[in-house]
Parts: sequence; C-alpha cells; structure tokens
Amino acid sequence: MITRKQRLDYRNAKVKEYFTALEKKHPQWKLQALLEDTAREFPPLATGTISAIIKGTGKYAQ
Repeated sequence: MITRKQRLDYRNAKVKEYFTALEKKHPQWKLQALLEDTAREFPPLATGTISAIIKGTGKYAQ
C-alpha cells in the first residue's frame, strides 16, 4: 500500500516535471503564467503551492 508521503512525493515530482516541460515549450512566458497553467493542471493546488514545490521551500523542502 502506498503511503501519503509517497503520494505527495509522486505528485510533487509530476508537478516539477510538468512545469519544466512547460517552461521548455514556452520560454517566452513569464513565471506567473507558468505557475498559473501548472496550477490549472493540478487542482486544487494554488500558484503559491506550485511555487513552493518548484523552489523546494517550506514543507516542500527535501
């Protein structure tokens, strides 16, 4: 059985993967647009949460 921590780690990895792919696909986009698009792809995450996952800050630090 998969634990909650494993699910969150998997989700965070997918968020980082999606953000990186989006960043490569649209290099002209500003950071806020990338965060908003990523947040739409992973509801109910907010742009602040996405930013913390990408930066590895707060409780998302590893």
